[in-house]
Amino acid sequence: MVFEWDGWGEPTDVSELRKFKNHTFELLRKYAREHYPTLKKIKEREYEVEGLATRHIAKETDLPEGSLRYTLERAYNKICEEQGGHTKRAKIFRASMAWSEKRAKIDELKQKAEEILYYSARHYYSIAPYPVYRLNIEIDPWVYREEYEARTSLEHTIRDVMTEHNDDWDKDYKFREDLENFLSAITTERCCIRGIFESSSLYKNINIYLKIPSWHSPGITDFLLADIIDTHLIELERGFMLGLFPARVADKITGSDSDSPFDSPTLKLLEKLYKKIARYSRLAKAARKIVVIRDEIASETYHAKTLIERLKKLEEQVMEMHSFTYALLELRAKQ
Repeated sequence: MVFEWDGWGEPTDVSELRKFKNHTFELLRKYAREHYPTLKKIKEREYEVEGLATRHIAKETDLPEGSLRYTLERAYNKICEEQGGHTKRAKIFRASMAWSEKRAKIDELKQKAEEILYYSARHYYSIAPYPVYRLNIEIDPWVYREEYEARTSLEHTIRDVMTEHNDDWDKDYKFREDLENFLSAITTERCCIRGIFESSSLYKNINIYLKIPSWHSPGITDFLLADIIDTHLIELERGFMLGLFPARVADKITGSDSDSPFDSPTLKLLEKLYKKIARYSRLAKAARKIVVIRDEIASETYHAKTLIERLKKLEEQVMEMHSFTYALLELRAKQ
């Protein structure tokens, strides 16, 4: 069995690494905003507040003389009188009035972000050598940076509007900020692992994740599990040359960069490889079973407790798995 993964050992240049990181982070970000209740709540609040600010005049002083039209201020005062100023509806209307005051700036930032994203899409369509449904895979790293900065400025402006008179909502945005910083960190680690670079923060990030229950989710747990097992597989390939990866990737892991199969160093490497596989055939067989486990995790269709049992049996033949592997699988069993 050969362990396959598109992009393993690639890319190595800075631009391609940025593309891989940008794409991976965007997938994680999209998953997070669809999964976590707090992030859904933020989105729903903002949608309702923007709708009110768009459809209605904010203050009585903004009305033409003699007009009886509905205003946000009038509705807010009525809610405070009947229900109190700390109710959810009162907070929504307070935020909608603040949004109305900064609506011009918010609309300007939205337009800027959309224009940059549109430019990026048009650029991709003009050069894409494959079907355009893969648009989100090839994110130009420099255009993405501009789009990300514009989007970040927009989100910070909206956050200020939403929390200006509703301090208790700030904790939800802090949750989003901390979570997305974490997602960015584990994205960087995946770049290291897939590029066959030394990973320095993987276990530190997993430890942080395990200690924050509000971050726990099946998708992020699987993401971290795949990375920790990939790290073990790389160590096995580097130490014993078991043929777990395609030749291109195996060469990078073991440090072989010869292109010709007739070069003397390559023949020596092959001879060494065959001897090691013969000597460690049991090890090779067990390692391939770990590859199967890794593929099951990547597919997101597996039984966590069964994988714990299988890994513990394989540890006797291969190598000790990091304790976080079991901690993540036990967490996954509960999710």
